[in-house]
Amino acid sequence: MKTAWQRTIHRCYVMLRASRFPEGYCLCISYAAAAFGHSSSKGKAVFLDYFALGVLFFVVITLFYAVIAIHDIPHLMAKARNHPHQDAIHVAGWVSLFTLHAIWPFLFIWATIYREDRGWGLRTDGKLSPEAEANAEIARLHGRIAELEAQTPEKDTA
Repeated sequence: MKTAWQRTIHRCYVMLRASRFPEGYCLCISYAAAAFGHSSSKGKAVFLDYFALGVLFFVVITLFYAVIAIHDIPHLMAKARNHPHQDAIHVAGWVSLFTLHAIWPFLFIWATIYREDRGWGLRTDGKLSPEAEANAEIARLHGRIAELEAQTPEKDTA
């Protein structure tokens, strides 16, 4: 014979099954109801019910925080690259939470396309920006001057 709690859980389970909810929801509700009201004659089932409820809460909380941590990756990349649109990428990351991360791949691309040494890097000729080219030329010339000074024999002034 079923107890009152078992009948209640069974009725809840039947109602949820009739409304075409996924089976996971039924299990969650039955675990929660069993954990808060079910008492076993042997005592082992109560521990397992509480354990299952604890695991369920742990998984839900972990997934919640993981989604929030993932949304911030493009902003951290933009910050590391000294991106000129860091704040916009950060705000768009929070907006992507409400769009279920549908725009997140675009934020990732937006954050990675800029580099401080070459800017946006969208030149078709494959060359660096004029500033970067000038700095590279200056560094090359400094190296050449140091090399020539090392090769020049010192003159004795006697």
